[in-house]
Amino acid sequence: MRLIKLVLAISVAALVGCGGGGGGSTPPIPAAKAPAVNISLSAAKVAVNAPVTVTWASTDATSCVGSDALPAAQPVNGNASVTQSAGGQYTYTITCTGAGGSATAKAISIVPMPVFKTSYENKNAIPFDGTQVTSVRALNIPRVYPDEQDSVDRSVAFGDFFQEGAYSAFVSVNRASNLYGVPNINDIPGVAYFLAIDKNGKWVDRTSELLKTIDNRKTCVSSSYSIVADFNNDGKPDIFISCTGLDYTIPGADPSIYLSNQVLFLSQPDGSYKRVEVPYSMYAHQSAAADVNGDGFMDIVVADASAMSGPVMLLGHGDGSFTVDKTIIPKNLQDYTGGPTTIIGGVQLIPIDNRLDVVFGGNGNTIWLQGNKLGNFDIGSTKIFQIPSSVAKGVPYQSPLDVVYIDNHFYLYTTSQWDAAGVEWAVIKYNLDAVTSSVIYTFDNPTVTLRPYSAQIKPTSDGYFVAFVGSCPASGDLGMCAMKVKR
Repeated sequence: MRLIKLVLAISVAALVGCGGGGGGSTPPIPAAKAPAVNISLSAAKVAVNAPVTVTWASTDATSCVGSDALPAAQPVNGNASVTQSAGGQYTYTITCTGAGGSATAKAISIVPMPVFKTSYENKNAIPFDGTQVTSVRALNIPRVYPDEQDSVDRSVAFGDFFQEGAYSAFVSVNRASNLYGVPNINDIPGVAYFLAIDKNGKWVDRTSELLKTIDNRKTCVSSSYSIVADFNNDGKPDIFISCTGLDYTIPGADPSIYLSNQVLFLSQPDGSYKRVEVPYSMYAHQSAAADVNGDGFMDIVVADASAMSGPVMLLGHGDGSFTVDKTIIPKNLQDYTGGPTTIIGGVQLIPIDNRLDVVFGGNGNTIWLQGNKLGNFDIGSTKIFQIPSSVAKGVPYQSPLDVVYIDNHFYLYTTSQWDAAGVEWAVIKYNLDAVTSSVIYTFDNPTVTLRPYSAQIKPTSDGYFVAFVGSCPASGDLGMCAMKVKR
C-alpha cells in the first residue's frame, strides 16, 4: 500500500508541474494594428485665391500631422479649407500615428497660373525667369511642313497654356516656300508650337494636346511679335500674334502681299485652342493688349507701319472679334517722331500709378502718353525721349524694341543702326524725374560672327534683365540668349 500511495503522489506532482489540474500561463497580447489613412480634395484644380477642401479619415491612429501645403496640427479625422495665393502644383500630406506605427497619404491640387490684366504684365510680371527657349530645330522637333524654318526669336510668349500650374511657351515658326521666286523669305503662313518643360528640365513639344488639326496650327506670314492676354474672359491665357506679311521688296508685286491678317489663338472649354484670323491686313511690327476703354474686354494697340498710318486700336468684344478705332490714339502722333513719314514700330501699354499709359517708338524717338479716366490718352502729357548715340558705332540707337517700367525708370532695349560691321545692342536707363539717361549695357554683334539675339528683355526676381527669346541654340555661343544685365 505504501508503494501505491507514493506512485500516486508522484503522478499528481507531475501533472501539477505540467500545468494540469486547471492551472495555465497568461495568453499573448495581440499586436497593435497599423494605422491607415486616406485623403481627398474637393477639386483637383482651383483658381488662385479659391479655397479647396482637404478631407482625410484614419483608423487605428491617435494623432495626425499635416505637412507640405496642409497645416501641421490636425485631428485624426477631419477636413481643412486651404487657399493658395499663387499658381502652382500643391501637395497636401497627412501623416497619422498610432500604437502600430504610422501611415501617410498625399493629394495634389493644381492652381493654374493666373492671367494678368495687361499683356505687359503677362510678359514682365510673371514669376518665371527661364525665358530663354531653345529653338524648335535645336530641340530636334520634327517638321510639320518641309519648308519650315526655325522658331522666331520675338514670337515667343509664356502662359500656363496647359493649365498645369506651370509656365509653358508658345513660339511660331515661319515658312519659306519660294512662292515668289525668292528663297528663304517668309512668304506663306507659319506654324505654331506649344512647348513645355518636362521632368528633366527640357523643353519638349506638346502642341498636339492643344491644337488638334494641322490647319489650326497656321500662324501668319512673318510672325513678328506675340502677346498674352485673356481675350474671352475665361481666365485662361490667349495669344495674339502681330504679323507683317512679306518683309521683302519684289518689283511690280501686288502691294497686298506686303500685309498680313493678324492671328489669335483663343482658349476653348475643352482645354484646346482655336485659331481665329483677325481680318485686318497690316504691317504689324508689335502690339500691346489691355482694357483701354474700360468695358471689361481686352483691346489691342497695333503698331501698323503700312501706309504710314501709325498705331491702330482694335476694340475687343470678348469673343475674339474686334472693331477698328482710330480716334483713341491721337492723330498727330507722328508729329512727335519726325513728321508724317515716321514709321512707328514699337508700342507698349504700361500700368503706371493706377493709369494705363502708352509708349511708342519710332524714328529714334520714344513717345510716352499718359492715360486718363476717359478711356484714351492725354496728348498734353506727351513726353519725348531722345535716343542717345552709340559710342562704338557713332550713330544713334534706333527706336526701342522693348520698354520696361520699374521704380520711375524706363528701360529701353534697342540697337544701333546696322552697318557692314554688324550691330550693337543696348539697354538704356531713363530717370523720369531727372529726365536723364545712361547706357547700362551694350553687346556687340559683328556681322561675321552673327550670334543669336533677342528683341525683348524681362526683369527677373533677383534684380536683373534677361533675354526673352524663343530661338536660342542648344549649345555653343549663346549670344544675347545668355545676357544677364544688372538693373
